[in-house]
Amino acid sequence: MSMPAKRVSIGELTFDSHFSCGNGYDFTEIAPGHYRFWTRAGSALYSWRFFFRILSPGDGREIILEAADFNHAGRTVWNESAAVRSTDREHWRDIGQENISVTDYTPGDPPLPYGDSGHIPYGVRCTVRLDAPEVWVAVPVPFTPKDRDRLFTGLAAAHPEYVRQEAPGETYHSNETGHPVTGMELTDFSIPPERKIRCVVIAGEHPSESAGMYACRGMMEALADRRELLRTFDFHFVPIVNIDGVCSGRSYHNTIPGGDDIGYNISMDYEKTEYPETRYIYGLVEKIRPHFFLRLHNGRHRDRFECFVNGEYKHTRFIEELGKALTIPLDPPRESNDREMWVRRHCGTPVVMTFETLLLRKNPPFMEWKESYLSVGRELLDGITNGLNAVKTQLNKEAEHESDL
Repeated sequence: MSMPAKRVSIGELTFDSHFSCGNGYDFTEIAPGHYRFWTRAGSALYSWRFFFRILSPGDGREIILEAADFNHAGRTVWNESAAVRSTDREHWRDIGQENISVTDYTPGDPPLPYGDSGHIPYGVRCTVRLDAPEVWVAVPVPFTPKDRDRLFTGLAAAHPEYVRQEAPGETYHSNETGHPVTGMELTDFSIPPERKIRCVVIAGEHPSESAGMYACRGMMEALADRRELLRTFDFHFVPIVNIDGVCSGRSYHNTIPGGDDIGYNISMDYEKTEYPETRYIYGLVEKIRPHFFLRLHNGRHRDRFECFVNGEYKHTRFIEELGKALTIPLDPPRESNDREMWVRRHCGTPVVMTFETLLLRKNPPFMEWKESYLSVGRELLDGITNGLNAVKTQLNKEAEHESDL
């Protein structure tokens, strides 16, 4: 699982991405105070993520950071406005669109084929003030396996009677990283699962989509404080499905053994389940037989929420209640495609949804991306539980298993 993350000193500055989830390498000063670096992991087809720290005298100087090889489909300043900085890795503030510009692509060495016709490479420049001895920069706000584990530990300590960690699943690189794919169940265990609405929520199929991971965290934290929901719902959450991709600094694919370091888009693999991440999710769904299955992704081009749901529930009170709970408008739902419907075909799950959380529009009144993403999760919990309660009779008729909701 190689990623050319490096620690490089140039004059008084040190650029360091040599840590789990770090991204950024071959830092070079191309003009006074102007530093170019690359983000692409080997032969990966896509790259729009970086995460590293800068050590300096902390004297307030401004520098230009230039990511040489992004290739998201947007190629506008707005599309890059999720860039953030921090001095403690906990509180992340916007770099600001006024400090961001799009520039030409600079190929790496060697210049390998890159992306596709819809993802043309380009560069991004950010002006950053070094006002502390250690400044972290990233796009987007990172959600790491350590964040996941702290979330699980905190919930287990605060609500031991309502949480249970799922059995972990090994991935290609979990022995190396120490981070398997795993999840957490939240419910009132005194009530049998067949008397509750069972839900599976996953996020992080694509490593750069941290808005969905934070929304998943927001759902979990809100649910833990809602005793009435814990009595009527049985939720299973997997906040980071593509754990290897996150650890290796990828943007889209996972990482696989051998010489091919392009990796694979695991969201395409649920029918064949050739990869350990999808086998884990498939096994979880098969065991739980949920009434509701939710995939949280990121809408990087969008300024309104978008969702995909199977046709039986597109025009029901489920969608109506979901829309009511959201501060930012929800576009009319689109039909889930055939690839997304594997869980309905194989497990009889009545409601299958993909929800595009918003990477680039803050939920009012929040001023920081992280808090905005968390608030979306809280709203989703309200909308989804209200919506599922509103269609409970239909759920019970459709579910291909014994239930007494």
